[in-house]
Amino acid sequence: MDDIFVTQQPNDLEGGTLLAPIDLTADGKVYTNARVWTGASGPTVAGSATCGDWKAYATTRSGLAGDSQTSAAPPWFDLMSIPCDNVDAHLYCVEP
Repeated sequence: MDDIFVTQQPNDLEGGTLLAPIDLTADGKVYTNARVWTGASGPTVAGSATCGDWKAYATTRSGLAGDSQTSAAPPWFDLMSIPCDNVDAHLYCVEP
């Protein structure tokens, strides 16, 4: 979209650190709210903290989130656990 590479090759995601942050929305706008849902501890790990497969909306449950404003590992993918009712976070979906 913006011609900025986040990795040299797809399997570079396994190393953790990106060349640039993933901070664009689907319509090409810069996403300034740093939190992004990931549900997993890393980009090559199956998600298990996914708020009930992204269907749960509850303050009593939580899921893993990363930080869209950084390219450093691990924060870009696994920064913290946030409540499942956080509607401001976007979603990273990474498939091997």
